[in-house]
Amino acid sequence: MRADRRRWWFVIGLAGVVLATACGDGGAGAREEAGVERPARVVATTTAPPPATPTTVATATTVVTPSTTPTTSGRPQTAEPIVNRPDAEYVNDTPQVRAFPTRGPAGTRVRLEGYGFTDEMWRADGGNLWLSSIGGVDCSLMASAEHDLRVSGDGHLTGSFIVPEKGICRFSDGREVLTGGFGYHIAYQCTACQIGRFTVILPGESAEEPTGTPCDGWVGFGGGENLASEIYADGLSCEDAKTFVQAHGGSLGPIAGAAHIDADGFSCDRTGQSDRYLPRANYKCTRGAQAIFFIRT
Repeated sequence: MRADRRRWWFVIGLAGVVLATACGDGGAGAREEAGVERPARVVATTTAPPPATPTTVATATTVVTPSTTPTTSGRPQTAEPIVNRPDAEYVNDTPQVRAFPTRGPAGTRVRLEGYGFTDEMWRADGGNLWLSSIGGVDCSLMASAEHDLRVSGDGHLTGSFIVPEKGICRFSDGREVLTGGFGYHIAYQCTACQIGRFTVILPGESAEEPTGTPCDGWVGFGGGENLASEIYADGLSCEDAKTFVQAHGGSLGPIAGAAHIDADGFSCDRTGQSDRYLPRANYKCTRGAQAIFFIRT
């Protein structure tokens, strides 16, 4: 009985050994079939490649250099000058200046400034400046004036002149005449080159500067010096202003004429008066935003 038990225990132990051997893989972890040689395991070994060296892309750097045009002197050339500025003014194709002030007695220094003086004639050295009478005098009065005018390369005229006290009667006996009491064209470089206007006033006359457009010529009321000159029209045409003066200026005057009138909606007042050399008076007529200035002799 004991022998039989020992035999059974021996069989069970042997079976366990066989089972353990059949399930093993020699440490490979995989079962081999009978009669078939197990192929050698191919172990894939992946070796990470070394980090790639970053590719550097060259970026072009643009250096902006101000463009200049070389000149014979080796210095950059400046921009082209402005030949005709938008504020240039012309009368009969002649550039005009602005005078500061526009009226004053003899001896006044008058500053001038204007644009458009691009012709070579305006830049000629030693040019002359004259005051040429517009009207109201019995001769063609011309008065030479001291000045320091200059014209830049782009046609900008600047400078000043001194209002002369006397002038001469051209195309007549050449006698000297006092400049006070008349309106003048400002002539520069030639006697016909009229670039502006100025009025030489007398003691007692109004220093108020007329506004609006200066009107050429004068309006007469009879013979001799009974007339209105240096007419300015502000807010209406010169034709309308002259029509009004012609219709109502006869009753006005420097000595015995009325100092105030109302006509056609205008209110007219004497603003200055002088009896030196030639009796004369300043008048200003207003109607709303419109104004007429003139001198009555």
